[in-house]
Amino acid sequence: MTSAQDALPNAPFRVVTAVAVLNQDGSTKGWLTDIMPGGTVTIDTTAEVVRTCSFEILDPSGLLMPLWPSGGYLDPSKGVEVQIFSGYDVDGAVTLFSLGIFYLQEVDVASGSGGTTAPGPVLTVTANDRAERISTNLFTDAFSIAQGTSIAQAVLDVLASQAPWCTQVSIAPASATVAAQAAQPGDDPWALMQSICASGGQLIFFDRDGVLRVIDDPSANPAPPTATFADGLGNPATSVTRTTSNSPGYNGVIVTGQSMTSSSTVISGSAFDMDPSSPFYALGPYGKRPAPPVQVSTVTTSAQAAQMAQALLPQVLGMTRQVVVDCAPCFWLEAYDLTVVTNIATRTDEVLILEQATMPLDYSTLGAVTSVPLGTPISQFDGLNNQPSVAAYAPVSNGSFNYNPTTGTYTYSSTSGTTGSVGTGLSLSGIGSGGLGGVGGMGFGIFGIPGVGGGGVTRFLRTGNGGYEVKRDTADGVTTVERTVEDA
Repeated sequence: MTSAQDALPNAPFRVVTAVAVLNQDGSTKGWLTDIMPGGTVTIDTTAEVVRTCSFEILDPSGLLMPLWPSGGYLDPSKGVEVQIFSGYDVDGAVTLFSLGIFYLQEVDVASGSGGTTAPGPVLTVTANDRAERISTNLFTDAFSIAQGTSIAQAVLDVLASQAPWCTQVSIAPASATVAAQAAQPGDDPWALMQSICASGGQLIFFDRDGVLRVIDDPSANPAPPTATFADGLGNPATSVTRTTSNSPGYNGVIVTGQSMTSSSTVISGSAFDMDPSSPFYALGPYGKRPAPPVQVSTVTTSAQAAQMAQALLPQVLGMTRQVVVDCAPCFWLEAYDLTVVTNIATRTDEVLILEQATMPLDYSTLGAVTSVPLGTPISQFDGLNNQPSVAAYAPVSNGSFNYNPTTGTYTYSSTSGTTGSVGTGLSLSGIGSGGLGGVGGMGFGIFGIPGVGGGGVTRFLRTGNGGYEVKRDTADGVTTVERTVEDA
């Protein structure tokens, strides 16, 4: 796997972005040009749909905007998907990473771009990853899965029913089987797959290459970290903020059930942290802070409720801890990746799980990575929470990659002590003509990924078995697979 120091160029670089419009079979229909500054791709593991994106694009030819009834190339009613690539340009040699395949949700058309001099119309595109496509295709008939079915087979059964188009799947082996499952018309198939996987301690999401992945709990089965933010030369972080909060800070659980003898009798049981040496001791200064009651229909006695409350207590116990790193964009990051943060000023030195990440599609802002300690309850295991805990902090340049928000430049401190800087910029050399709706271009056409300078383009793409292919595209349209890397 890739560490931050290995993947980021050891030289001044520009952030560059290309957006492909995909055909129904996943092949590339064409490339969007004239992407405007300010777009982002967000990873949020606390939300039902993990990856989302937003960007603006000029459309002077009018080929992209949705028009009723004829439509345009970016018409959400046509089930359009786009694949976003971002990466680093070092003296014309470009390395691009896929940031996800996104299903269009909304396209806003404005007559101009506000205070800028860019010509209109301007399209604002928002899109979610492929989980949205599955989630919105609600069951129209009763659907069931037999008790004892493996998690992998249960996921494949739901896909066969509701998303037969989803054929790129990578499922980690698991010995657990599922209880009998029954979905009713109107139920959400994505929510069903999440609960199936969670019952076996696994997580399901679409990765940055649009592959449906089922992985083990990263806390229970730690993988090698994919990013290291450590004090010293080559550190991509410009600031680190460690947050400790008692919101929610629970130290107790209440379970309620249903009496078998009287509908008016309330069955309940509770469990609290009763360890006098714990900072969350319920009879100490911290007091009692129970989580919202959990109602379980199969609990019929107070003794059962108390037993279940005791079993659930470790899942809610403790303070909320987060570490937020402002950094140069780390485009290879994946949901639930492990990160290492070592920072003397904040007394941080630990392995963490990526919870959220914001990746800018241009030079205008820093990236941000929010991680939580191993063992932190994960939303898919706890019940989904669509209210992400977003933390934003002003960047302070004190790392080896120093970012100047005024000029939009990154400066890299090399091992020799010299520095260099790169100017602002967004467009890929050679992408400005012949793309989808490019100013002065040929309008819509089918193109390979644009060649950039004399260096060509290197792409890192995940394969169906969890490995990576390293592909190189040159200006003459030739693509070669340089090597295949198996996942660690």
